[in-house]
Amino acid sequence: MKAIILAAGIGSRLGNSSPKPLTKLKNGETILGRQVAYLAKYLGMNNIIAIVGYKKDLIMESFPNLP
Repeated sequence: MKAIILAAGIGSRLGNSSPKPLTKLKNGETILGRQVAYLAKYLGMNNIIAIVGYKKDLIMESFPNLP
């Protein structure tokens, strides 16, 4: 089984200059980081695909192990 994460949000309503997937939660991890950690535990990193859009370079730098 594979998981696809839609990580292309701008996050304009959150008031951030960074993309929505890189928004920090109260515990310090990012939205995308939480999703990846949870899915990797059950599926493995090779079975997670992230669809990126807005400021994709920042997301790709933060998560180099995602295809």
